[in-house]
Amino acid sequence: YARYMRTGALLSLQRRPEEVVHRDELLFQVVHQSTELWLKLAGAEMAEATGRIRTDQPETATRLLGRVSLAMSLVTGQLEMLRHLSPWDFQLIRTVLGHGSGFESPGWQGIRQRAQDLGAAFEELLARHAVDLAELYRGSPDTPLYRLSEAMIECDQRIAVWRTVHY
Repeated sequence: YARYMRTGALLSLQRRPEEVVHRDELLFQVVHQSTELWLKLAGAEMAEATGRIRTDQPETATRLLGRVSLAMSLVTGQLEMLRHLSPWDFQLIRTVLGHGSGFESPGWQGIRQRAQDLGAAFEELLARHAVDLAELYRGSPDTPLYRLSEAMIECDQRIAVWRTVHY
């Protein structure tokens, strides 16, 4: 397990006790490093969903987007841990972060790009099926395209909530 999971390498990514400027750095790092992992997974699932949309597999894409939504819920939920970090303590930790911002996160940048690709693929899918969004929503909610559209909306909402809570 440890070899496959590379836990030694993973657990070595946090600053050693003698390197920290504040005792809550570990808290801060664990929340943000695990967020990057979840965002990596969400981005991979979003990319796969995009590919499935492009090959007319909306049901599979819908299932994959459910995973994206769950990943975004998990990263939002873990931000609760940061409520245990006072603004003053965060400012002390911030001294070792430099001028970096969460918006520079590789995971966030990946999500943004993949969301654009997903939207474009969905528009192409609607065009191939000769249906516009208004027509889709006037139809039955039991169709694969309707369910896919709803899954995309849920993903977008979960991403928006995460961004707001993270801010």
